[in-house]
Amino acid sequence: MSNAIVTNILEDYLGNIWIGTYGGGINKYDGNLFTYFTKNEGLAGNEVSSILQDQDGRIWFGSDGGINLFDGKFMTTLPNTAGLSNTIIKAILKDHRGHYWIATNGNGVFKYIPNLLEQSGTIIHFREEQGLINDIVLSLCEDQYSNIWIGTISGVCKYDGKSFTYYTEKEGLSNNYTNCILEDRQGSIWFGTYGGGVTKFQPKTADRHGSFTHFNEKGGFSDNIVRCMMEDIDGNIWLGTETSGVTKYVQGRDGHPASFIHFSEKEGLCNNAVLSILEDSKRNLWFGTRMGLSILTSKKLASLSQKIKSGLTKESDIFFKNYTYENGFLGVGCTINAIYEDNGGIVWVGGNDRLTACHPLVTETTFDSIAPNIQLTGVSLYNESIEWSNLEQHQDSALKLGNGVTIKNFAFDSISRWYSVPHNLSLAYSNNYVAFNYVGITMNQPKKVKYQYILEGNDEQWSAVTLRTEAVYGNLAAGTYTFKVKAMNADGFWSDELTYPFSIRPPWWLTWWSYLLYAVLLLTLVYYAQRFQKIRIVRAEQEKSKQKQSILNERLRISRDLHDEVGATLSGISMYSHIAKEQIKAQSNIDLLSSLNIMQESSGDMVKKLNDIIWLLNPEQARLQQLVEKLEEYIRQLAEYKNVAVSVDIIDHISVIELQLEVRRNIYLIFKEAINNSFKYSQAGSISLTIRSAEPNLEFILQDDGVGFDIETVKRGNGLNNMHSRAKEIGATLRIESSPGHGSRLSLTYRVPS
Repeated sequence: MSNAIVTNILEDYLGNIWIGTYGGGINKYDGNLFTYFTKNEGLAGNEVSSILQDQDGRIWFGSDGGINLFDGKFMTTLPNTAGLSNTIIKAILKDHRGHYWIATNGNGVFKYIPNLLEQSGTIIHFREEQGLINDIVLSLCEDQYSNIWIGTISGVCKYDGKSFTYYTEKEGLSNNYTNCILEDRQGSIWFGTYGGGVTKFQPKTADRHGSFTHFNEKGGFSDNIVRCMMEDIDGNIWLGTETSGVTKYVQGRDGHPASFIHFSEKEGLCNNAVLSILEDSKRNLWFGTRMGLSILTSKKLASLSQKIKSGLTKESDIFFKNYTYENGFLGVGCTINAIYEDNGGIVWVGGNDRLTACHPLVTETTFDSIAPNIQLTGVSLYNESIEWSNLEQHQDSALKLGNGVTIKNFAFDSISRWYSVPHNLSLAYSNNYVAFNYVGITMNQPKKVKYQYILEGNDEQWSAVTLRTEAVYGNLAAGTYTFKVKAMNADGFWSDELTYPFSIRPPWWLTWWSYLLYAVLLLTLVYYAQRFQKIRIVRAEQEKSKQKQSILNERLRISRDLHDEVGATLSGISMYSHIAKEQIKAQSNIDLLSSLNIMQESSGDMVKKLNDIIWLLNPEQARLQQLVEKLEEYIRQLAEYKNVAVSVDIIDHISVIELQLEVRRNIYLIFKEAINNSFKYSQAGSISLTIRSAEPNLEFILQDDGVGFDIETVKRGNGLNNMHSRAKEIGATLRIESSPGHGSRLSLTYRVPS
């Protein structure tokens, strides 16, 4: 080729490929040979910006020197009468009438009307003086109504054959600098701008008003600089941007709103600066970028679009097939709109320094299914490489690293053949900063091999996909580990996992025999602690029993002393007062006799009370059975003098129930008081005492058939108040029921502690 920088590509009706270059003129390739056209061969300029073939088979070239027309034999330069010479041509458009529109960089637009009878034709020049908005013209487009849209650095002009209509930021454009223009099949005009994203214009018709819709970064669009646009066979608009990849605009249809889908380096595009887009005859998409070529097949496109919509894309997904300098695409990058498919299905891609022809099979057979061969190339400690092969015979030695760390007490079985990696490495607990180096070996795009790794025993899940070939782990705890790593080639095929087991030994105080010793010591401590606790409990029980027995003995001694000393004395007083009374009777000393009677009754009453106290203090009288017998004895003694029928009923077994001293005392005194009152005031013919045991409660019931009494009146007396106080003191419930003429009933319910 005459020059490496390709600007335009065209296949003519005969199958020849015409290649415009920047500085090298035109290259014609007929399948075998290149033919060159430069200024020497009659070309107006060597910097070719556009190529077009008309319906008569003639080839038009726009260059920095003007317009050339090639009829198959002769190269003709359009006349200079309108100023076409020395003009940089940015674009050429052939309208439906066969007229040619020529956009220039600073000299406005030329309209060329061919004359079939003459070799030359008519040229009409449009500049700012003729109504053009700016003389620097970047893009041209003809719509379905035969209007010519002219994109400039100051906005867009629409020429309807008679006059210009302006569209700028004032009228609704997102930015005046218009790089490219496209009319879609729905009649909307798209303007790709430099700085304002893309603007969609829906012209005014009989059914709708004209409107502008902006898509820019402020509104959520991916980029404000749009370099190229293309409408695919389904009516979707593809927008190539400067820094954010390519965006697919899906037209709203069937009740579904329009939407954008973004494709960038994150999804696998080789570069985010997209300068040219092509949909080939097999519906594969080609994207020319500043770093190379990306291909997205129709099958991969459907899968990728679905994953992007659902948010399920992963780093390990491969959708684009990328061609860069590393894998055969010899260009530094692609140029704007320099991509073309010829009739044979070959895609021609213009780059900054060469032209590349891509065979149609490139989209079918380019995926490399051979996974990389993953190898572990090294195991480092504390960021220092170690020659393990030099240590194989000196595993009992110590090694001081360059950073001052000393490695010792290590062990391994053998060394790998190629990379000097120790097998079954065992490290001391103090050497627990480990790094693993690995590589995925492949013959195709080795720099694009990606990795995932995991350290079983430390990591819960695999790492993110990465290009790094080193995994570092610090401060590892003692234990057994397995490092696993796998490699993925540029087409998404994964290798098998490489596994590397190793261990970090614990310090002596964390070894199994240390734990065994700790367990023995712990069991010994537990044994002696339990033994000490049992001894302490036994001693406490013994002390408690001793104290209890001491109290019982003391109570027994007191009761005996009271019986023997005080009781005997009071009995003697009673006896001698009786004798004195009998002696005085004979002498008829009435006053002295009365005093002695009182003395005798008081001492007798004192003896009875003292006997009650002695009975209550006696620990051998603690059972409920003995309390009941005491009450029965008391009630029957009184019944002998009053001629009253008495019944005592015991329901359920009560002989094993024991009561505390205060409980026995208060129950006894309550019922003694009640029995006395019944015999003294009730005039009863019968009295009954009933004792029931319904666990956990005891119930005592005293009932007579006497004259009864008014409870409200009797409540004021001390007797009933004392009985209620005694019941409350032991937590019992006392209930008294009576009314005049209907007898009386007293019940006491006591809950026996468990």
